[in-house]
Amino acid sequence: MPGFRLVPIMMMVLVSGCRPTGFDAQAWLPPENPGLLKTLPPNQDLAQATAVGAGAWDAPEDIAVDGAGRVYAGTLQGRVQRLAEDGEAQVIAEFPGQVLGLDFDANGNLYVCVDRNGLWRLDPNGRKELVVNSHAGKKLGLLDDVKVGPDGLVYFTEASSKYTMRTYLRDILEGVETGRLLRYDPASKTTVVLLDGLGFANGLTVANDASYVLVAETSRYRIRKYWLSGPESGKNVVLLDNLPGFPDGLSRMVDGKIWVAFIAPRNALLDKLHPKPFMKNILAGMPAGLLPKDKPYGLIASMTETGQWLQSLHDPIGQVVPAISSVETQGEKLWLGSLEGKALYSITPKALLK
Repeated sequence: MPGFRLVPIMMMVLVSGCRPTGFDAQAWLPPENPGLLKTLPPNQDLAQATAVGAGAWDAPEDIAVDGAGRVYAGTLQGRVQRLAEDGEAQVIAEFPGQVLGLDFDANGNLYVCVDRNGLWRLDPNGRKELVVNSHAGKKLGLLDDVKVGPDGLVYFTEASSKYTMRTYLRDILEGVETGRLLRYDPASKTTVVLLDGLGFANGLTVANDASYVLVAETSRYRIRKYWLSGPESGKNVVLLDNLPGFPDGLSRMVDGKIWVAFIAPRNALLDKLHPKPFMKNILAGMPAGLLPKDKPYGLIASMTETGQWLQSLHDPIGQVVPAISSVETQGEKLWLGSLEGKALYSITPKALLK
């Protein structure tokens, strides 16, 4: 997720018109950034990553692996593509918007999140079906990630009800909390909201025993846990708070270890702006082209189910894998999705896995 660097205040005022229609910045005081050094010490381990199919994949935000071990990803243009044995990208299906979250069920059906155009199901024969596009009479917004639980129920996130992938930075800047965690039942074809009021609800993962769901709140630097069963069923707690970056995709390994993709480290200026809604309103009125990006940085980290960090892999200059948005496992190999990449990225950190 691109961020912000310091721009002279007078320049902001001069180039700004009025704030965008419907933009109403909220005041929020972020906790003090713990920084990477104290939590996830930098290294060069992502230098091992390899780009696959360079130029054939445009913004492959999420990765999915089918039962045969074949790798799939979506594109900015709305395509779902499969990585062929010869390294080529095979177009499997096309959808009406940018493809984001992907996940397979036990029957080989691929669930697909499409920006502002609902949750779809693609069967093994290539037939597409729009399964959820609204809830309680209101069209769904920016659907971001999807995971099929071991019980066959489909969990997905609505990151924002106001913005699209082209304008999602305004959601982060505005400081609104319109994100939701939802669940779709393929048998009854019904959808329920499990959690609302989330700060840009992003990546999620379901426990191996379907006892809980974890969901990343990107704009609030935290990961929340929602209990699906047991004495705490229906309740939620913050599992990890005050993270040193913007958490994006979550992925679970067979042994229960969870990988977290960080789209970028936290930005000092953004943290300083959050308590000042007036200044955020000014900044929102600036042309998008005048908003510089953060310094590129690649980061993924693994943790236990209880939120204890195990290891982290870094690309401090962001030249190997830009803007990592997801992590998916394929045996001992990790596949990395990228919001800004033009390839798929893989790494086999055998010596690094603990």
